[in-house]
Amino acid sequence: MNLGNMIILNPMLLVPNDDKVMLEDFVRGLVHSPYFAQLVLNLLRDDRVSSVNLRGLMNEMTMFESSGFMRFIELSQFHGIEELFSPVFISFLRLKR
Repeated sequence: MNLGNMIILNPMLLVPNDDKVMLEDFVRGLVHSPYFAQLVLNLLRDDRVSSVNLRGLMNEMTMFESSGFMRFIELSQFHGIEELFSPVFISFLRLKR
């Protein structure tokens, strides 16, 4: 499976366009990492994920992706994961796991 033209962010997400672009670029860069799927599913309280290897995720990031990661962390404090990502994308991550 690949992202193709999949909608990554929830269309109802109310954040500035710059943040949306940064988040989409961050996700597209790390979507194939098992550590990224662990992180998102853990934040969703998915039973299949008991821990997250943040060191592994950080090792796979470029400097640009790390700024997107920091913004993701900030936004996830105010919005739930279901508010940030589209249901289709969340299903995609669950299937990957």
